[in-house]
Amino acid sequence: MTDQESVLQPVPDTAADDRPVVTENGGLRGGRCQSCGAGSFPRAYICPSCNSTEIHDAELPGEGSLYTWTTVHISPTFATPYTLGYIDLSDGLRLLAQVLAPQEQLRCDLPVRLATSDQSPTGWGFVPVEGATA
Repeated sequence: MTDQESVLQPVPDTAADDRPVVTENGGLRGGRCQSCGAGSFPRAYICPSCNSTEIHDAELPGEGSLYTWTTVHISPTFATPYTLGYIDLSDGLRLLAQVLAPQEQLRCDLPVRLATSDQSPTGWGFVPVEGATA
């Protein structure tokens, strides 16, 4: 092994990526492992399922269901209150995102879809699918 091979190289900073998160088709810009097919959001550089480094840009589904949620009442940065939820995307990936809906509309397994919003500091979040009720 040479000295050059033993030096670890940093991975790119995903927070510095300024491309839009929401794709033109209404999905999420994330990653997909070429080895096992697992999705990641934001795009991972090492697959959380199989440890492969063969991760490529992919469009993830923009719809899913609300697994659980909580409302944040104290925040050092963002206007409160706001709701965060774990969203189970239709392809099986679970992610944490802002939920843009009143508490009384929320329930576990509520169908949700990705939406852009000026209400969210990130510019996007999930809203209930029209016709879905608590």
